[in-house]
Amino acid sequence: MNEEKRDLPKILCVDDESEVLTSLERILKNDFQILPVNSPQLAMDLLDKHRDIAIVLSDNRMPQMSGLDFLKHVQAASPDTVRALLTASVEISDFVRALNTGLVHRLILKPWENDYLHAQMVESLFTHSTLREKRELEKQAITDPVTLLKNHRFFQDHIRIEVERSTRHDRTLSLIMADIDHFKKFNDTYGHPAGDAILKTVAGRILNQVRTLDTVARYGGEEFAIILPDTPFDAAQLVSERIRRAFAMAPLNGPGGIPTNVTLSLGVASTPLHATTASDLITAADQALYRAKRQGRNQSVGAEPIKT
Repeated sequence: MNEEKRDLPKILCVDDESEVLTSLERILKNDFQILPVNSPQLAMDLLDKHRDIAIVLSDNRMPQMSGLDFLKHVQAASPDTVRALLTASVEISDFVRALNTGLVHRLILKPWENDYLHAQMVESLFTHSTLREKRELEKQAITDPVTLLKNHRFFQDHIRIEVERSTRHDRTLSLIMADIDHFKKFNDTYGHPAGDAILKTVAGRILNQVRTLDTVARYGGEEFAIILPDTPFDAAQLVSERIRRAFAMAPLNGPGGIPTNVTLSLGVASTPLHATTASDLITAADQALYRAKRQGRNQSVGAEPIKT
């Protein structure tokens, strides 16, 4: 593929009829890099490989699954990709429902008029840009700008959802609250830019100690929150101690690249042992954290069980 073609926006065309794919390529090849496939399964593989696909144009009636069902997978895997449906017939109620839920952005009826189809795909590029901008704004709204972790707002919403889910499915949810020891002294000595650099480094080291399904957020100041779904209290204590040791055993790069010793104090709480609501779980973990502080710092402390 030449460089000029490589710079064109990508459109993934999915249809089980090779003649349709050939026709689409002929109509769109001057303005798009065409990725033609004859099955939804192959299309999903390409979507994973090419994260910059701008448009998915899918036939609705295919042997393996319908176009609407396929586009649900596309919506989940690549939400800022424009989803267009190509069909000879469609139930209007199905399409209206798909349009209202954001599943489908464009409907092209077979047989199509070439200029119309081409114009619809070119206009879809503007929709793609809008979706990307919207997703970036949404990402910024829930991201802490210093550490690039999830922010306090996201944490409060997510912990509530996770507590409700764990209660509904009778599963255990654990929360770790962690605080950098003597951070104010560090900030006063080296200044806020150096403090921000340490916060970002601490965030990265915490992330390296947890699973991808866990959520690490900046709770505020030098305090971090780690949500551990489906994790009993004993296991959460092990995670907490692993995080603590990751800092106690190895210094961080401080100002000027000088090794800087940083330690954490941590509090651990779990549902339903220590709390049954999100606010009570946060309080229990926070109280355990401050006991760790009072007991000398650089330690992990479990919450007090609910008194029955």
